[in-house]
Amino acid sequence: MSFDKPQINQQNATVEQQKPAQRPIYIALGYAGLLPFALSLGVILAAAVSGPGVHSAALLGLYAPYVFIAYSACILSFLSGAVWRDNTAEHGAASLLIISNVLAVLAWLCLLAIQVSQMLMLLAIAVLMSGYLMLLRAERMVREVDDRYTAMRYVLTAWVVAMHLLLLVCLMGDV
Repeated sequence: MSFDKPQINQQNATVEQQKPAQRPIYIALGYAGLLPFALSLGVILAAAVSGPGVHSAALLGLYAPYVFIAYSACILSFLSGAVWRDNTAEHGAASLLIISNVLAVLAWLCLLAIQVSQMLMLLAIAVLMSGYLMLLRAERMVREVDDRYTAMRYVLTAWVVAMHLLLLVCLMGDV
């Protein structure tokens, strides 16, 4: 009878079972990418709950909702660019290339829209949030990727969408 610990086949191990050094770097970077969203949203929530209101929320001297939106636009553009890179080969899906370009341009337009009015800022947040969902859906239709990446993208997208919704609620309550 042996009391040795069971060996985990690292090829079939779940991400949780693997040692941190054996997890792909994109997992750590993906989750670290939530921090700017969470930080700016935390400042906004603190201002909404205990401060003079959402419109007084500042992060490093900048209007915190703009920080959130600018970061969101950058990340959506980055993800769209990754889709572009993965599908530029001859066998790449033309529809996915078009979607990735449309989302990158929409993210840029959102940065412009937030400067115009409060209502356009709310629309920009909704557009960015929808962009994450659209990109995830488009990726799933065309690309076959590692199960760990797919699971991570679903979790990260859920968190990002939830934070966008919370930002919308905060801003709509302070209009």
